[in-house]
Amino acid sequence: MASVRFRVHGDTATVSAGGIIGRLAHAELRLDDPRVSEAHALVSLRNGCLRLLALRRWFEVDGVRSSDVVLSVGQHVRLAPGVELVVEAVEAGGGAMALTWGSTVVELEHSVISVFAGPPARVEPGPCEGADGVVWSTGTGWCIRTVEGVVELDDGVQVDVGGLPVVARTLADLQARSTRGDAGTLDPPIRVVLRHDTVHLFRPDRPPVVLSGMSARIVSEVGAMGSAVPWEVAASEIWRTGPSHIRRQNWDRNLRRLRGKLRDAGIRSDLVRADGRGNVELYLLPGDEVVEQM
Repeated sequence: MASVRFRVHGDTATVSAGGIIGRLAHAELRLDDPRVSEAHALVSLRNGCLRLLALRRWFEVDGVRSSDVVLSVGQHVRLAPGVELVVEAVEAGGGAMALTWGSTVVELEHSVISVFAGPPARVEPGPCEGADGVVWSTGTGWCIRTVEGVVELDDGVQVDVGGLPVVARTLADLQARSTRGDAGTLDPPIRVVLRHDTVHLFRPDRPPVVLSGMSARIVSEVGAMGSAVPWEVAASEIWRTGPSHIRRQNWDRNLRRLRGKLRDAGIRSDLVRADGRGNVELYLLPGDEVVEQM
């Protein structure tokens, strides 16, 4: 999971990509100080780098005024007189994305790109007239708009772009595929044991992996439903109260954390997969098995 650890007033706090720094009650790094704006700054993952973006005016980094800076260890970020954050650790994670079709791989490097189905298929920077799809950064991920609507891109999501089947992949996944051989033989069969608050993943000749907390809840709820369901159906089983947009924020944040945990464990990150139409499913390959013990 992409995140940055700050030291502030003698304590440490970790802010994940997409996290707000400010006075807001739901800010990931809440600073209860009148000199700080409600939403003062945003940690954003762009082009594989974590950046700090000013949402209100500016800040200073090592004495230089800025509104957008790539974060690195040792920086001193001054939000207001007497309010300083020190960057202790930066983890960009495996969030850098690419679009793929056939043997073509296009790394997402610009904040907005246009996709033309062709032939030949190609991409151009910026929003272009006549494009079959437009892709843009949300600060925490990527979205694409086609004639079918807007789809949030994540590892394994496939979108029809003017008849061109485009698949989103993380660069970490593509690199693993290129070094480990044919995509169809990458992963040994997985036995997924659902126990509600924990999920146990067993693979031949490999140590078991145990998920807990919200990661386990997501896999358990989606796996127990047995087929693709709207994300909100699964999310409502986990967060039973609160408005839909808060559930969506919780769902997206925890799904990213789940996929990060799976990647770190050497398990394909699209085990819980979105189909590009608002539905999610437990994506099983031949030989995979699901056992419910809830």
